[in-house]
Amino acid sequence: MPPEDYINYLTKPEVMSAIGAKTPYVECSDVAYLAFTNTADLQKLQNFIVNGQTTGQVQSSPYLSFVNIYQAGHEAPFYQPQTSLVMYTR
Repeated sequence: MPPEDYINYLTKPEVMSAIGAKTPYVECSDVAYLAFTNTADLQKLQNFIVNGQTTGQVQSSPYLSFVNIYQAGHEAPFYQPQTSLVMYTR
């Protein structure tokens, strides 16, 4: 399991300002999860492809994207850094 130092880092005001974050980072947002699952869009997942390989599944709406990264555990950037980077930059 990765260390949780990143949580303290991501919630620093200077980091939030530098990355343009409008709200503090939270591990698992119940609000976002419920907003997405209540739309029934989970049935419309598409392959998430990185470097020609399917590395997960994705579904996007105008204000929210759901990405399931394979073999990632709960903290995807620790287990699948390349796929996670692509997820954040798309």
